Amino acid sequence: MTKEQAEKEIRDTFTEVWADGIIKALEQEPILDKIRAEIIEYEGDCRLSVDEYPSCKQCTDNVFETIYKILDKFKAESEG
Repeated sequence: MTKEQAEKEIRDTFTEVWADGIIKALEQEPILDKIRAEIIEYEGDCRLSVDEYPSCKQCTDNVFETIYKILDKFKAESEG
């Protein structure tokens, strides 16, 4: 089944509001996979492991700062 066929089936089966929501949710999955891949890539580059140094606030802040930057990047791409 192609993407177009699947979308037609969804639109034929559900009301417009439900169909729009389902299609939007399905389209978001690849974006989440890309975000996950970037976070994993960063994790490999991290000099300090949060697991090894759980009390290291600098490392923890750095991890979250990087995750926020990745999320902001994909948010900007999806809006633009």
